[in-house]
Amino acid sequence: MTVLLPPKPILMNMEPTQSPTMRVPAWGTLPPELRLMILEALTQLPRGWSAHASVCKEWQAVLEKNTFRRLKLRVSCLDDMENMISPQRSRLVRHVWLNIELRPYTCRNCHLTESYSWWCANNAVIRSAVRKLFSILSRWPSADGAGLTLELSAQSPSDKEHYFKNLCFGGHGEDEDFEPDDLPGRHSPLSDNLTEYLQHDIKHGWVNSRQVFAPDASAILRMFSEIDLNFKEELPRINAVTRFAIRRQCRRQFSPRTLRYLFDRLPRLRSLVYEPWQCYKRVPTYHYDYEYEKLIESHLPQSLKHLSLFEETNERYIALIREVFLPHGLGPDSIRAASPAVGAALAERSLGLETVSATFIVEARDFFQSCQPDWTWEGLTSLVLTSRMLTSAASHEDVAELLRSAAAAALSMPRLHTMVLWNGIRGTACKFSYRAESGRASIGWRGTWDLGLEEEVVSAWGEVAHKRTGLELGVIHEPRIVESVDCHVHAIALLDLPCGVVDPISLLQMQREAVSSWRESRM
Repeated sequence: MTVLLPPKPILMNMEPTQSPTMRVPAWGTLPPELRLMILEALTQLPRGWSAHASVCKEWQAVLEKNTFRRLKLRVSCLDDMENMISPQRSRLVRHVWLNIELRPYTCRNCHLTESYSWWCANNAVIRSAVRKLFSILSRWPSADGAGLTLELSAQSPSDKEHYFKNLCFGGHGEDEDFEPDDLPGRHSPLSDNLTEYLQHDIKHGWVNSRQVFAPDASAILRMFSEIDLNFKEELPRINAVTRFAIRRQCRRQFSPRTLRYLFDRLPRLRSLVYEPWQCYKRVPTYHYDYEYEKLIESHLPQSLKHLSLFEETNERYIALIREVFLPHGLGPDSIRAASPAVGAALAERSLGLETVSATFIVEARDFFQSCQPDWTWEGLTSLVLTSRMLTSAASHEDVAELLRSAAAAALSMPRLHTMVLWNGIRGTACKFSYRAESGRASIGWRGTWDLGLEEEVVSAWGEVAHKRTGLELGVIHEPRIVESVDCHVHAIALLDLPCGVVDPISLLQMQREAVSSWRESRM
């Protein structure tokens, strides 16, 4: 567990030793507001402050609230967790992150895909850890107020020791390199620790902190091995968890079947953040889309109100894998084609949601084409979708039709204040946005090319604005993006997308990885 209690601190003598005319006020004589400020300042120290909870009950009440707020656990922590976290202390916990460390491997295997026996052994480790954690959390009382977040990740420590030294996997100590104030918005510099670690490993393509050679395609597939868990005994239900997260740093892919089973055991889930990687094998992609459709249709808890889906990808990985495996009838499509059935399933399920963001896993056109005239999104306030149709080469009429169909759906969203349709790939970044706030409504376009909004499009959204605010629609003409767009990561930063499209730490990780990863121009 990340919480370690050092020996009990020694209190300093409050009596002055130098000047008999000066007295240091006793702790109890300070105003309560000042004492609280001092204790909260203490929690900002890098480490060691948790030991001071043993000073007195007042200190314990304040410091333990911060000590137990966020727990990052290894599998080895689970045996002691139940004894350390009493029912009373469990109410202090807001985030439980179980990071599951899998079997290490050597250079003999780092360039190979994971063998079946190795895959089975890793899945057994994950299954055992998840079962133990669910058993513990099932006995926690229902969370109050902000609720409880459960996050899962899994990786081998060897994933970071060979070709992929600069990538983020969620391993022990890794997240400490990211400061909360490092908000995304630009390509972030590498930390000194990371730069030193990347210095020189020519065998795996690293020279002077840069990856100058492409990794093996099989090595790429290894770190994206599937997690498919078959529980022989039913998992217990967890009433305490209200938010569930799997971020893009977990590159191993939880199968939709596994997710179905986990979601069914979280009956009070209100928020879901899921950032899977694109499946890089052709056959599983089609299978995954079918399973995603069923997952969205029937296995998202009825209590769910906030949904963020972000399918991460890497265009350079796709090119490498296609080069090696496409001659054998394997490998992913060069551009991910979202399944219309998944878009239709999300459209219907969104009727009961308040905020929805779906990136690349759903095509906006499929979403709107499946909407029915009698549908009403009573609670939906924010909708953010991607569309591969939004490119400079697309038919102007096709784009206009997409924007009109979005307006038609918005007429049945009485509480909607934000809708964004966007796209971001190498060479392309664009967004269409609608916002209604403070009694005003507006639409706007920003992209790497100018798009004149047709009169019919403006009229359709004008009807939405009048129904929502009773006022005329404003049309915002934003300047064209002139920067060169390297990848979707760069596009996200340039477009200033709404909160919730991708986790802020995930975006920061993406930006740092983009700085040091291999590119064709370096070869």
